[in-house]
Amino acid sequence: MKRAGRSRLRLGLLAGVAMGCAQSPSNVRLPSSPESTASARAAVVLEAATSDELRPRVAKEPVVGQRTFEALRALENGSGETVRITWLGDSHTAADFWTGEVRRRLQARFGKGGPGFVSLALGGRRHEVASYKVRGTWKQEPKSGASRSRQLDGKVGLSGRRLHGFPGASLELKSGMTDESQWALLYRVHPSESPAPALELRTSRGEVLNPTERHEGSFDVLGFQQPTGAGNVEINVKRGQFLLWGVVAETTRPGLVLDALGINGARLRTVFAWDLQAWHQQLVWRAPHLVVLSYGTNETGDGGDMARYADAYVEIIDLVHSAGADCMLAGPTDRQDDSGRTMPEVEALDAHQRSWAQAHGCLYYSPFAAMGGAGGYGRWRARKPQLAGTDGVHLTISGYRFLAEDWVRQFLEAYDAYVVSHP
Repeated sequence: MKRAGRSRLRLGLLAGVAMGCAQSPSNVRLPSSPESTASARAAVVLEAATSDELRPRVAKEPVVGQRTFEALRALENGSGETVRITWLGDSHTAADFWTGEVRRRLQARFGKGGPGFVSLALGGRRHEVASYKVRGTWKQEPKSGASRSRQLDGKVGLSGRRLHGFPGASLELKSGMTDESQWALLYRVHPSESPAPALELRTSRGEVLNPTERHEGSFDVLGFQQPTGAGNVEINVKRGQFLLWGVVAETTRPGLVLDALGINGARLRTVFAWDLQAWHQQLVWRAPHLVVLSYGTNETGDGGDMARYADAYVEIIDLVHSAGADCMLAGPTDRQDDSGRTMPEVEALDAHQRSWAQAHGCLYYSPFAAMGGAGGYGRWRARKPQLAGTDGVHLTISGYRFLAEDWVRQFLEAYDAYVVSHP
């Protein structure tokens, strides 16, 4: 899981000015440490998302998003490594309809790299490709994933959750992959455990796997490979108690991977309920090329001055940049108040996020603009097929697919413009 150089990218499409795997003995590739902070970046500017014809304008080099674009170009030319997008957000992300369609469309062009980081949670999450079932005693922690207050020790997976397994518990994970694949289980032994704990990994054919263990500071990694057609993986807690932070499943052949890590009801400040040092260590290990922060819809329902979120966004953007990844903010979708009108906070937060992205070197994508601006929710609800639901907040599956098509179209136009202007 190799890393490329750093960059900053911004869709919204308005691009802003940015600041400036090592292989284990078992041949499971783990990412290396991030590279140093790059110098200031120039911007790629695209027309509004509602326009049918987007006209890219490339400014001075180096370009915002250069790391992601270069990694995609190398992958497309057959000389690159897997390109990873880690997408965090609220219920729009947790459903994986929007992100799942983005994953499918990007993989159609750049190759299937597998489901990526699979969040382990007992409810409130869906993955377009991967699924799992549990047996025995498991406990989801924290109980309220969207909380903005620290719960327990705050050490959770990249998605903000973990699964607490007790003796005799098992979890069978179906990845949807048929090619040779590489896996990594992120975990740690429960702090209260005194007897020698034991975790067993098996294939669906009953074969016991012999993974290589690698310590990563605040968490441990069990890495292993699966041959072509090996099927599902079963995780068994034989003795003791374990905290599972997540499972990474990728093909050994390079491709594109999108981690969909959403929590129902989450806000950006939900991230501050986690142990940010431990979370940052996982992000560095995961080595994404691009991190998408897709929050805002729930914040608009909280009311007040949307500018008050500026410091929180800057802090998380800095964490993303320090992990060596490009950053994208994806703002709120349109949202209706009780009278059926667009809530004024939506337009305000959309504008603020756009400016924060531009000022701090992130791409910006505007679902609000993609829906046609103010009144978009009502228009989408009236369309056939219906694109928005009846709750004034969420979209239909067709609506999320529409957003995905719009996002991918603009993203690829920005990428193609970069390739043309940087032969």
